[in-house]
Amino acid sequence: MAQQPRVLNPAGSPEQLFGAQLRGRRTALDLSQEAVARRVSYTSAVIGKWEKGQSLPDQATAILLDQVLGDDGVLLAAWRYATTHRAAGGRELQPWQQMDAITRTHIGPDTLDMMGRAVLAAAARYPSTPPDLLWPIVNEHIQRLRDAIAETGSARTLRRMVQLTGVCAGIAGTLHNDLGDLARAADYFEIGRRAGLEAEDPALTAWVLTTESIGPLHTRRPRDAAVLVDQALTLVSGTRNLRREAWVAAMAARAHAALGEQDAAIGALTRSGNALGAAVEATGMDFFDTARLEGIAGTVHLHLGHTAASVEHLIAAIAHRNQADAKGRALLTFDLAECAIRSGQPDHGADLAHRALDTAAGQYVAPIVERAQTLHAQLAGFPQLPQAADYRERLRELAPV
Repeated sequence: MAQQPRVLNPAGSPEQLFGAQLRGRRTALDLSQEAVARRVSYTSAVIGKWEKGQSLPDQATAILLDQVLGDDGVLLAAWRYATTHRAAGGRELQPWQQMDAITRTHIGPDTLDMMGRAVLAAAARYPSTPPDLLWPIVNEHIQRLRDAIAETGSARTLRRMVQLTGVCAGIAGTLHNDLGDLARAADYFEIGRRAGLEAEDPALTAWVLTTESIGPLHTRRPRDAAVLVDQALTLVSGTRNLRREAWVAAMAARAHAALGEQDAAIGALTRSGNALGAAVEATGMDFFDTARLEGIAGTVHLHLGHTAASVEHLIAAIAHRNQADAKGRALLTFDLAECAIRSGQPDHGADLAHRALDTAAGQYVAPIVERAQTLHAQLAGFPQLPQAADYRERLRELAPV
């Protein structure tokens, strides 16, 4: 039997944080340690030491690894975090911080652009990056933005800094929701909403409100979610960001469907499809696409009792969802499992529930744990099924990351 890879604890040390990101990216691309080693001119044994957090590569190799694995700077940021934080009291320097230090002036346009790209890259990586890996990077952005706001003299630059702070706060809130820290998440969402108001940016406020609504949806508080997304829908209606409007409308459909409000749900779903059809190409944090709309449509129809329609949408969503989005694909598979149970196929539903846990690939964030427990309750009525008994055993070992 092949030896199982060592389980890493990204919070255990800065080196393990880098190692977990390296291993996660390598396995997502289905590459062996030997294949990566050949591309960076090292041995597989050295790659193994890096992944276990036993040592770190030099900067040139970290840059090369990031390029080879197509990690868009995330792996490099994890390396910087690790190398800087090994010393007590150390703090990572992002590229835009280095430029700022060189100029020794107020934040200039080049520095501002680099900061913006770094923040938006973090937002775009959320679906495919475990929260305990992404949080240290987002936290560094938040710290630097706090310092930069105090240094900024230009009103235009200050507004952009506040906007970026709002984006970081929204990501931070979602990450803490995933980690099960609801109180901390609420604090960050409050910061995000305030940033949108201070920057007079209704599209940003709408994004934060909609991001915040995800938590109540997963903790079975759909009325709270509906209040948030209805506010967001009003705000985003006056902007020209149709892709964001499509996402907000889809989330509104999901909240109203959970409340059993069919007309409101179907109306919002239609609005989402129309807006998405007219939207420009996805960029930055506006990555809502047809696959995500299909997934939300599947959940909406599931809530409304339209099982056949739900299955059709969910299958299409899973087929087209990015393979790296383990969390999203797992949640969709749980919905498909519930469809099977409702259709009188509990054995198939149990198989799908197991598949959902497999798909999560160890990313047992709070929403996945909550959804897994809901499926367990639905399978409790079928104790004779061996798959259901096995599923119950798996849940006993399950805990949020």
